[in-house]
Amino acid sequence: MTDLPPCLELAKAFAAPVAAIIASIVVATSAGVIAWRQWKTADQQAQTSLDQLRFALFKDRFAIYNNVKALLRMVINDSHKPDFDMFAVTEHYVVIDEARFFFSPELCERLQAVQADCQQFLEGRARQPTDPDYNPREDAARQTRLTEKFRGMAKTFEKELKFRQLTRGVPD
Repeated sequence: MTDLPPCLELAKAFAAPVAAIIASIVVATSAGVIAWRQWKTADQQAQTSLDQLRFALFKDRFAIYNNVKALLRMVINDSHKPDFDMFAVTEHYVVIDEARFFFSPELCERLQAVQADCQQFLEGRARQPTDPDYNPREDAARQTRLTEKFRGMAKTFEKELKFRQLTRGVPD
């Protein structure tokens, strides 16, 4: 057996423990990297699911938006026609009533106001031929109010319909 210099004897004595420590560090680092990648993948999947939910909600909300626009368009443009069916607005009113499942209370209050204005306008139109107190200026004012609401639909729904993912960095 050859005698090794003392420094090599010392290195030989610590080689196995140092190798074990290095191997443990490599394994722990590898496990940490794998765990971090799995966490990032899970986070990306959660974000994708949330985006899909937002898109599905957007589609439902946009359908309500289009329904309210159709109601206003129908009341403004068709209510004076002799073949206008007063009950045609009912299905639109139901959609407005159900909007509370999709929108904030503030927006639902605005939608209820649209519904009330439409109803008031239609009732005034229905009384018009027989009402001795009919005032055409009131009728015109109601129609103007409905027209303004129609024009303001995008602004009314803007906050709740815009895609936050596409407008990041843009103030609300």
